[in-house]
Amino acid sequence: MRNFETLEGLCELRQLDLEAFEARCRGMYQDGYRHVYFSDLFFAAEPADTQTDESRILWREPTMAIVARTNEQLLAIRDVLDRTGMTPGGAHFLQSMPKSGQAPETILPLHRRLLEMAALVGITRVTTHAGWRLPGSLEQDAPSHEKMYEDSLVAYRALCQEAAKHGINVAIETACQSWSWLDENPKRLCEFIDNVNEKNLGICFDCGHLFIAGLELATAFREMGTYVCETHYHDNDGATGGTFVECDLHNPIGKGKIDWPALIAAMRDANYAGMITFEQNDYQTNSKQWRYMLEKVQKGAA
Repeated sequence: MRNFETLEGLCELRQLDLEAFEARCRGMYQDGYRHVYFSDLFFAAEPADTQTDESRILWREPTMAIVARTNEQLLAIRDVLDRTGMTPGGAHFLQSMPKSGQAPETILPLHRRLLEMAALVGITRVTTHAGWRLPGSLEQDAPSHEKMYEDSLVAYRALCQEAAKHGINVAIETACQSWSWLDENPKRLCEFIDNVNEKNLGICFDCGHLFIAGLELATAFREMGTYVCETHYHDNDGATGGTFVECDLHNPIGKGKIDWPALIAAMRDANYAGMITFEQNDYQTNSKQWRYMLEKVQKGAA
């Protein structure tokens, strides 16, 4: 369980204030973190009428443009990490699938571009949402599960092969609402990974999402076992009658109803070998609560 003490904290870059980013990295380092997880490494959201060079616009939405960060910005981010003693860890990826009706291979140029950006910073893991399609896809045009499965196998094999060239692992996040048929079913998700058959593909265990979906977390972790390569840890009160977004509070751990000691015991039983990533901004509360929960489990096992 020594790896359970290796902590990775969340950073949201938004419009990239390098001074604020450096201050956060220094604060996390002082609190025992050594790794950074990025929620928005690859892009910034700009107004729809932005005058940014068109080559940097990944895609447009009705109210905004999704604009790729420049190489200069990415190198400045890496420089801050080096100066503060923090190590680049994981990063949220973007869409795993193209627009409805397009061949799965057509998403590869975007994936290749993002992986090159990740490599420039030194990222070792990217987190994907299975079934998440590019904007402009209409819900009524969603493919059947069989078609989505077939296309996703193609897309993930290509993504994993490209990622491997940079030494990057790929994770599929659980219970993201983009393809619940797959990512809320441990057995199905593990079988999908087996069928992709690439060594650098695993599962990101998002406990908050699974808790809202009604899964018993300790059981789910044991079922996913060695497939889990990353955690997204945060807390909530479960399904309380609202929408998924309303229930997905992303509270600090211990500020909800998740049974953390039971989950930690399941991680131990499953021989989880990764670090602990908190997908929540309050790094001080998360580290304090996590250490308390770890000590509680360790004392119980003594």
